[in-house]
Amino acid sequence: MKKKRSKITVLAAVGLFAASTMVRAHHLEAPINVLCPIVENVIQANWDDVVDATKYSVNIVATYDTGVVGDTTDDTSIDWDFGTSDRTDGMPISQSDLMIPLSELDYDFGTGPQAAVAAQLRVKGLHPGKNQERQNNLFSDFCFPAA
Repeated sequence: MKKKRSKITVLAAVGLFAASTMVRAHHLEAPINVLCPIVENVIQANWDDVVDATKYSVNIVATYDTGVVGDTTDDTSIDWDFGTSDRTDGMPISQSDLMIPLSELDYDFGTGPQAAVAAQLRVKGLHPGKNQERQNNLFSDFCFPAA
């Protein structure tokens, strides 16, 4: 009877290890060394390559002053998503940078287009393809675009 239990325990442990390895295999590391200077009204996001990433997702949380100028209690934030697969510069989608014009963050609250007063940018690597699981990859730390 003891031999059966130990075989079952070993088989269960092997099964759990295989399942956890399969799940972990679909996750990429967070990008590091993210830079996001603003040059000539363009956020020039750049980061180190992520092993196994075939494209990247760039998330920007932009803040707008929607009330009294200088009063941050009435500010509104909007999430914007960009990706290297959207690039128009002819570079491959696997390249670890993306230029985002500040005008892409303009938003009309009903009074005409309004520019963001602040932003936070973060990046994650993706490796899409057939039979891939959901891409819950880690985002980088936030970068704060500034001129």
